[in-house]
Amino acid sequence: AFQGAKTGTIFLAKAERANKQGLRPYLKRLRIKLDKGCESIYIVSFPPAFQFFDKLLKTLDGHERVFIKNVITTNEYELENQINTTKLKIALLRKNDIYVDETFQSKIETNDIQVGKIVKGTVEHISQNETLVNVMGIRSYVQKRDCSWITINNCSEVLQLNEEYDFQVKNIDKTTSTIHLTMRIDNQNPWILDELPKLNSNISVKVSQYDSIKFSCIYNSHLEVYILNSEISWFLLSKNSIDKLVGQSINAKVIEINEDEQKIFCSVKQLVDNPWLIIHESLPVGTEMTGRVIDVTPHFVDVELPNNYRGRIPKESLIKAGFEYKNFEENIVLGQGIDVVVSKVFIAKQRIRLELKRNVKQITTH
Repeated sequence: AFQGAKTGTIFLAKAERANKQGLRPYLKRLRIKLDKGCESIYIVSFPPAFQFFDKLLKTLDGHERVFIKNVITTNEYELENQINTTKLKIALLRKNDIYVDETFQSKIETNDIQVGKIVKGTVEHISQNETLVNVMGIRSYVQKRDCSWITINNCSEVLQLNEEYDFQVKNIDKTTSTIHLTMRIDNQNPWILDELPKLNSNISVKVSQYDSIKFSCIYNSHLEVYILNSEISWFLLSKNSIDKLVGQSINAKVIEINEDEQKIFCSVKQLVDNPWLIIHESLPVGTEMTGRVIDVTPHFVDVELPNNYRGRIPKESLIKAGFEYKNFEENIVLGQGIDVVVSKVFIAKQRIRLELKRNVKQITTH
């Protein structure tokens, strides 16, 4: 660096975080250091982030405020008086003295870019939560939630590197010289294009994903609707059972249409009346039946009973039975028949606790 000039350093260490967040946080750090008067900036990458380092440099190669002076790879470095043989990649950036802030504004005005306008942009880098897009030579971004009218987990589900797409300008940020884009273009909103299901109607939806609050489902191939976790079943479902719902088509009842937020909520539970009073009356303690194993976890086994009821055998009961049940996770398979006895019906918890018939016979015998 120049003698007496102010320098700065940006470290790239965790590849997972870099790939998830994308280039934007690092470009923001670069801007902050430049705004604070740095004449030279070092980009230092540890091995896990080498690939991300190369992507960052490719973007910086056309940056209006800096130019790449040099790039080196070291075989060792000294830290706290100790020599470390880990390789490092280091790039030296120099400030572009002819840059002026008006450059961004002039590009906006020249290309008549306004909020709400449809523009074409080319994808330059994709991360999980955000994508860098080149719009007429201007650095632009689209966030994951703005990539689609339906919920996605990664920008790469709808975008491909170096491909051109139509975007709508969501915001123009003059302080960071960036454009915020969206692919949720107004005239393509499925809320206004598709015929909405009616309140209290029964519809078929496809479960796309779920989180700690709700299931996201697709109706009529385009419209996203939601089922709260508490509305998915009258029975307590294990995580394995919930996972199996993803990708499945299920029937649901429309229970709320929120016009302001453009959201539709459905329920699977409300397709039928609350069965738990009937279950409690029809399954007194000691009722014997043969069920079918539908889920095996380290803590319990779920069993499908007659009338599509679900019961649960706790781990303790399985181990107590001994023999093949002692290692139940390995020996019990999905779909196998199993003889059980109702040990208790919990109305409030909406759960049927089961005991192995073998254990009940042992207790009676002894």
